[in-house]
Amino acid sequence: MHFKDFTLELLVNGQPLEEHDLPFSEINEINYERTYVVNKTSNGCEYSDLVTYAVVTEPGVKYEIRYSARNASEKNPIMTHTYIDGNFDDTCRTLTNSSFRVQKSFHNANGSKEFDFRFANTIWAENDESQGISIVGTPGCITTKFYDATKATKKMVYNIKGHDGVQIKVPELKKNLNVGITTAFEEREGRGLGESKYTRTNKRPIACLCLHYRPASWFLLRGLNLPTQEHGSLSIGDSMVETKEDVKEEINRGNNLAKRSREVIVVKDEDCEIIDFTSFSPSKRVKPEPTVYILDSDDDENKAF
Repeated sequence: MHFKDFTLELLVNGQPLEEHDLPFSEINEINYERTYVVNKTSNGCEYSDLVTYAVVTEPGVKYEIRYSARNASEKNPIMTHTYIDGNFDDTCRTLTNSSFRVQKSFHNANGSKEFDFRFANTIWAENDESQGISIVGTPGCITTKFYDATKATKKMVYNIKGHDGVQIKVPELKKNLNVGITTAFEEREGRGLGESKYTRTNKRPIACLCLHYRPASWFLLRGLNLPTQEHGSLSIGDSMVETKEDVKEEINRGNNLAKRSREVIVVKDEDCEIIDFTSFSPSKRVKPEPTVYILDSDDDENKAF
């Protein structure tokens, strides 16, 4: 996806996944973050009128995340934080030119483990397994925030939470059933965490790109063309579907769920987003973790813009 001077893509075998845009006004799902950039003149947010979805035709395959900022340079470094399904490993990457940066994994707290990204069927949470809510991102979404940065004048050392390599469990609510897939993680040996040479100049992002990803069956249901008709069995939820009718049956299952009492908390945060927390009480809302600037991994690739 491209918005203004920023890009965010998902790669499988080095190639970007096909994307489809739908008008935000037609999205009937709640809990959606919107893509935006901050206008440096007015200091207001300019929101995209579209929601971008990446087509996942092969659940089970590994993927990578690629992003860029056209105006990034040595004199104008831009820092990125990337969230997957609302998860964040407390690391950052810095763009110092307009080339793409590829992020291949999350890290644990000390960098001894890395967790590669893999598309996987959604794991549904039992009633007693409800997880806290991230204040950034939603299941089935990659969110990358871009920040103005500058070279650090002193050594910066932080304790980070890292990531545990565990796929999220999604509450089996009607609003979540169309997600179909989320991200699982494959563990491998890490090489430690590097020391960042940069720091953010402001906690408010200059841009936030939200790229949702869905199984191919989700697009077929909506009559959208896909890159090939040879999909075979397509994944949705915890089952395999082969026809549009099968997809409808899956979604009808969600429509028949018993109605549950819901409490909606609307939060206005410093980044301009309006975030709805639905079906959770305030006591279950996860407080944001302190932001740290640890990783500028030399392992990530740079490719031409």
